[in-house]
Amino acid sequence: ILKAGCAYLPIDPEYPKQRVSFMLKDAKVNTIVSQNSLLPLFDEFEINLILIDQIDNLQNSNSIKLPVIKETGLAYVIYTSGSTGIPKGVPITHKNIINSTAGRLDFYDETPSAFLLMSSISFDSSKAGIFWTLCTGGNLVIAEKRIEQDIEQIANVIEQHKVSHTLMLPSLYHVILENIETNKLKSLTTVMVAGEACSKSLCDIHFKTLSNVSLYNEYGPTEASVWCIAHKIVTADLHNVQIPIGKAIANAQIYLLDDNKNKVPFGTSGEIYIGGEGLSKGYLNRPELTSDVFINNPFKTDEKLYKTGDLA
Repeated sequence: ILKAGCAYLPIDPEYPKQRVSFMLKDAKVNTIVSQNSLLPLFDEFEINLILIDQIDNLQNSNSIKLPVIKETGLAYVIYTSGSTGIPKGVPITHKNIINSTAGRLDFYDETPSAFLLMSSISFDSSKAGIFWTLCTGGNLVIAEKRIEQDIEQIANVIEQHKVSHTLMLPSLYHVILENIETNKLKSLTTVMVAGEACSKSLCDIHFKTLSNVSLYNEYGPTEASVWCIAHKIVTADLHNVQIPIGKAIANAQIYLLDDNKNKVPFGTSGEIYIGGEGLSKGYLNRPELTSDVFINNPFKTDEKLYKTGDLA
């Protein structure tokens, strides 16, 4: 899809039909890549359908001339569940996701030889594994749906595919460490946790169980292209009140501001505002919502900051 000069919008076929219809109309989708069994989802749309289970394998693709892609062009759109119940589309450009992926090459010690993708591709967190792994020649291992409900199966997949990297919720990783035979996890070199606060009890069991595996805490909303703050957790962090989420990465700019958009003094809490090259331009077709949370940067002209609503 990206090579064809298009942006992709991943849709989980188990979403309610009403939500699927809204996303297709809101994003003005003109082509759907799917399969025959899912046709009923799109029966109300007169739309170009490419059914992957009906493509003629003998077609000669050598004659296709692919377009030149600009960094300002859209790479993908992710819909997040809006607070009002109406999903909001976050458009991410090629520049956004390339910057996000290149940031991983700078921050992490090694690239994945095999990455276990735990999240659905309709979630923003999947982009970490997809682009980082495939752009550096690694093996992307796509987990079966709801694999998180069977931690034995997770362990078997890690062992079978010699998974080196994975990203998951801290609570899930905690359950795995408590219940899985360590020998099945010996291929792991890097585990990233995100999506929830990382507890000291998780870090404690990690260092006792898999002390040779690097553990990282990541933070970032969809609007900032997967991640914008990260921290490599070390044993000394267990002496802190909380496990740090780290510092700005991937050309992100992080500000902690008070209600008047002033920087808060060191040691006090403020709301996280995000700027930099990973930031989306705003929401699709939601100008009022965009202006509420994508504000003018008070410290740099002609730049925007995203108001996260999170305190740090």
